Amino acid sequence: MLTNRDYVSLLQKLLIAHLCPTTKVAVTKPRAEYKRLKGHPYPVSEETLLKNLVEVPDDVIIQTPAELDGLNDLEDGDGD
Repeated sequence: MLTNRDYVSLLQKLLIAHLCPTTKVAVTKPRAEYKRLKGHPYPVSEETLLKNLVEVPDDVIIQTPAELDGLNDLEDGDGD
């Protein structure tokens, strides 16, 4: 059974794929996950998304929302 968490996670990955992917995997995995969840291919091609590929220097750390302080407390589902 699919949950809202699955769709929110996919949305986050697709936003990164559209706005600022740093690797080819940041584009291919969300497209594959979309196909798995929805049952049909993602409407935007991989080539189109890869045009937005950005190069990040090695000394830069990019944090995703799951790594930010306080967000892990929300994952237990008790709503406090």
